[in-house]
Amino acid sequence: WLKLLFSLNTDDARLCARPEAAGMGTACMKVALDEAGEQFTKQLFKALNTPVAEDIEGDDSQGRVFVMTCCLDYKATENPLTCTIDGKNISILLDACQVPEENRVALTDEDCTKENVMAQLQAIGQQASDGDCFIFYYSGHGTNLKDYSGD
Repeated sequence: WLKLLFSLNTDDARLCARPEAAGMGTACMKVALDEAGEQFTKQLFKALNTPVAEDIEGDDSQGRVFVMTCCLDYKATENPLTCTIDGKNISILLDACQVPEENRVALTDEDCTKENVMAQLQAIGQQASDGDCFIFYYSGHGTNLKDYSGD
């Protein structure tokens, strides 16, 4: 497992992650620090820096990490975003955590079709095995849907 040390600087709105292992870089991301964002970021910082038992029963995995990011800017709409910047920040964090490039899939804008996402997920699933970890990161617009099932 890779242990990350987090730091929060509210003066310049940066949340940084630094792997505990020597010789590895630090990755920082700008964070939105309006009142709600600042409260969330402080809670996140506290949770991420709360020590946990080093020896968690059954937690001896040495698996690989696979990551898929989907970041959409919606440039051709009335509500464009800058989500590909989020994707670049995640890539910097993955570099700092030494996640191999061959274990990453980064999709942006028009590449984020249902067919392409499903094909990439299937390709990752064919490579992954017991003990591996998969991270899916999405940045873009969301929407509300009626809850028909009540879950």
